[in-house]
Amino acid sequence: MSALVAVIENGSFSAAARSLGKTPSALSRIIQHFELDLGVDLFERVEGQAPQPTSTARTLYRQAMEIVPRLQILENTAVDCRDGLESRLVLAIHSMAFNETLGQALRAFVEAYPRVELTLLDPDSFDLDQALIAGQVDLVFMPASIEQTRAVSFHRFSVMEYCYVVGEQHPLARHSAELSEADLLPHTQILPAISDVVSPEMQDGLRIVPRYISCQRLVQIMELLRIGIGFAYLPRHAVAMDLESGRLRELKLESALAGLASWDVEVRWASLRPAGQWLLDFIRDNL
Repeated sequence: MSALVAVIENGSFSAAARSLGKTPSALSRIIQHFELDLGVDLFERVEGQAPQPTSTARTLYRQAMEIVPRLQILENTAVDCRDGLESRLVLAIHSMAFNETLGQALRAFVEAYPRVELTLLDPDSFDLDQALIAGQVDLVFMPASIEQTRAVSFHRFSVMEYCYVVGEQHPLARHSAELSEADLLPHTQILPAISDVVSPEMQDGLRIVPRYISCQRLVQIMELLRIGIGFAYLPRHAVAMDLESGRLRELKLESALAGLASWDVEVRWASLRPAGQWLLDFIRDNL
């Protein structure tokens, strides 16, 4: 089928042979054997003229255009299995850890392993370390945690810069001076919900005012901010476009309230196969 496609697309046996890295005689034998197997002629051969595909060849060509790529995928998969390369890499990426640095690593991975399927999961939906140990997830990317499981390894590879933001319609958006605790008390704070990443102690440490809303997803926090509900402490890269457009405003807090200006990002793993190990090595060596 590959030979049939090559001859039709290149217009001659010699050009098709060059495209496939074969000699013209070898390619001609392949076509002849194909014709014998099918019991039909695929090309009209006239000495001194380019071979002309028959109506049968044109019909088979259209089907071969669908089948040949699938066969190539099948062959590639078999080679990957032989070499021990996984067909899929499962990554759990917390929304508070998906920054430009991680994006560079994923871009490099896709270029290096185009045949490995990438699956991205939300780490708030399961027990992270247990999922790593059980092999349900290959790598976890998350804000750095104090708690570590002995069976799980980790590496801190980048820093996320954080800032306090509020929607453009919120009353606090009109303040240009530093805000005190008294300025913030009448308002609602939006906090990340308690999860494997955010412990109750961590959430309490981020809380400035008594009234707050817990959100499990970054998109939920962003939507509340955009409609003017509450203020939040978020990665600067996640709100950069909204700050630039004016939909969100950055708040200046007194140093006693501002807390940490940055948060480390770490990758966790238990055991890795070749593709996962490549991604981890890239992060360690380049980021």
